[in-house]
Amino acid sequence: MKIQGIQTTSFARKLNNGEIKEYSETLSQAKKILGQTGNSVLIVHDACLPQNAKRNTGVANLVGEDSIQFFQFAKKYLGINAIEVLPQGQVRPHDGRYCAYSGSTLSLGNPQISLERLQTPEYENLLTANEFQAVVKENSTEKDTYANFRNVMDDNSAHDKAVKKAFERFQNLSKNSKLKKDFLKYCKENQDWLERKCIFETLSKKYGTTDIRRWSNENDKILYSLKESTRKTRIAKILRENPFESDFYKFKQFLADKHLKQGKSILNSMGLRLYGDFPIGFSHDEVWAYPNAFMKDHYMGVPEWRIPALDFNKILKNGSDANKLFNLKIRLAAQRYDSLRVDAAWNYIKPIITPRGQKTASHSYRKDFGSTILNYLEQQLKKFKGNNFSISDIMYEFEAAPHEFSMFEDGGIIPAVAKRIKVLNTLHMKSNGSDKWGAYSAYTEHGLEPFSLGVGNHDTQPLKQIALGIIDSSTGNKKTPAIPVLSYELNLDTKLLEKPGEFAAAKWAEAMQGKHMHMFYVDVLGMKETFNSGKRNLSSFFRIKIPHNYEDLYIKSLQEGFGFNPMDALEKLFQVNGLDKKHPELFAKIQKFKKILLKADASKPLKILAAAGLTFAACIGGINLYKKYNSTQLNKNKVAMDTFLHKNQKIIKF
Repeated sequence: MKIQGIQTTSFARKLNNGEIKEYSETLSQAKKILGQTGNSVLIVHDACLPQNAKRNTGVANLVGEDSIQFFQFAKKYLGINAIEVLPQGQVRPHDGRYCAYSGSTLSLGNPQISLERLQTPEYENLLTANEFQAVVKENSTEKDTYANFRNVMDDNSAHDKAVKKAFERFQNLSKNSKLKKDFLKYCKENQDWLERKCIFETLSKKYGTTDIRRWSNENDKILYSLKESTRKTRIAKILRENPFESDFYKFKQFLADKHLKQGKSILNSMGLRLYGDFPIGFSHDEVWAYPNAFMKDHYMGVPEWRIPALDFNKILKNGSDANKLFNLKIRLAAQRYDSLRVDAAWNYIKPIITPRGQKTASHSYRKDFGSTILNYLEQQLKKFKGNNFSISDIMYEFEAAPHEFSMFEDGGIIPAVAKRIKVLNTLHMKSNGSDKWGAYSAYTEHGLEPFSLGVGNHDTQPLKQIALGIIDSSTGNKKTPAIPVLSYELNLDTKLLEKPGEFAAAKWAEAMQGKHMHMFYVDVLGMKETFNSGKRNLSSFFRIKIPHNYEDLYIKSLQEGFGFNPMDALEKLFQVNGLDKKHPELFAKIQKFKKILLKADASKPLKILAAAGLTFAACIGGINLYKKYNSTQLNKNKVAMDTFLHKNQKIIKF
């Protein structure tokens, strides 16, 4: 075998076991001095977590062995204290897309069910190794690049068929088995929402469609609007005729909730809290199941979202259907997560309610609820989670287009927004005279504290694209206007910031200044594809997978300058704030670890070249050239390295 060349990623310098503790202590101490003492959140779509080739079913979850290893890696390198997941409800495909925000609010999706766990004694070995491998085998394309929702999320998918086999074995378990007892307890405690979901699933299978309009029985279309006696009779008949489908659905929800709970427990044991995304909307089957909770033929939020509108006139009226459904949504979120990120929270302050068919919000219903609904949400969360729960940790999405919502009024921040943690980013960074919007100092000067700052999120253009100067068709050029702001904020030369890696590194430093910080995995790993790509790229839409060699990818992204290097960011912030002089010993450690993460390990090529049969002198020559190759003259010296390898190709063989 010939060595054709050496890639920098192959010999990336990672932290060794002896350095991890000191690295973590340095990172923690430096963040504390800067004031970053609050939430440090890594945002992931858990469906896109890494999966080893032998375990790659297409879609991951929190309890997978590879997921746990990834979170350990992220905690070690990034210093995070929380994981935020996108909505985890069951999603039905729309135009080939599986958008997490279009899924069920109450029920969990198939991906939350871990087939790995079903092969253990804890779950009575309900699934065999061969049945698990059959699901892995079915996931045959781009398995390390994109999540394969069809293989897991869909009815009768390979994953669903495997769970059905597990259910058949479950039915034969003794009624005194712990698993059976836990299942019955779960069904009883969740009867208020679980039965309605079962009925919908059963009828969908019966009619061969989830489109209620195509159901042949008119009473089934409006089942929960019928008189109580008529409805109960019909429900009893549906359940009597289809016991398997109903119980199978309950079984899947039981497993999904149980596995999510175990995932949360694992994260907590690692010192990580789990944030759930509290979506603004509801799925269409939930509108069917709770018809009186919604305003008929109306949407809420931005009209193009087409989200069924809750009846905001009754949402706080005790005993109303809208109030009951809102409470149910809060209760389930409280049970599943440590805290929440409230999606489109501005719509609970000044909701936009638009009639069906209206394409703009110009004639929409608007009402200012102020803090009333958000106060209620917080009170209910406290009620369900207990006195130890801190409502001050909840994060809120208040950012919106100016014509949709503004956090300011009469020259000041509105009360409903003021004291809550706002999720902000540096995406639209620009300078307008003395006002430098999108920067940490600008947000602070505008009175927006407390807030969590990030370079972007799942909706935004990836940082790597911006740094490379790629212009987004919908939001325009976001690099050029940001350069003078970053130069001013961090005291960096504008010419330097024109370089993609330097620009990205400065953006990370800017986001690291506040008490709270959040980061999206695509940006952390220096990935280039747009996650929320809409109809422009269905292959990447909510599907970008974290590859199994994520640690190598991360180190490579640091060398390029695009990934999140906390030590590089700390170096910049310590220098601009004069902390390098106040804390020289700590600053020296920051610089040391920054260099470690940015250089290659010189010992590895020596071992590899020696093993290939090179003379000692040739090995030394190769190492010296390799060191030079990884210097600032990287590109120029690559030619020299290739020449060296070519000259020695006769002896570089295995």
